[in-house]
Amino acid sequence: MNMAPTLTGVTVEQDAQTITCTWSDGFRFAFPMDGLRRACPCVMCKGGHEHMGAPVDLDVFRGTPLKRRTVRGAQPMGGYALQFTWEDGHNSGLYRLDQLRAWAEALSGRS
Repeated sequence: MNMAPTLTGVTVEQDAQTITCTWSDGFRFAFPMDGLRRACPCVMCKGGHEHMGAPVDLDVFRGTPLKRRTVRGAQPMGGYALQFTWEDGHNSGLYRLDQLRAWAEALSGRS
């Protein structure tokens, strides 16, 4: 049975403006904080329920950040997602671990 890699670590680096995810197979990826905030998967940020299945434009992770961000907390949610609390208090987005991995692989050229 082929097991998918599991998330083994999350490091929030305020000065570098990154959130680094590490998986059980040794793969690591540093997400820009602004990109993750702009990719927030909650219904409010997505613009309504009708947009919930829409893919994230990976360009939000590329280029110059639009804003400096602060992460006040990062919590695992039930073994399937991460929940971040941002500087503005927003914390309703649940970032699925499989989605984070897919974004990381696509952005690093591994997919």
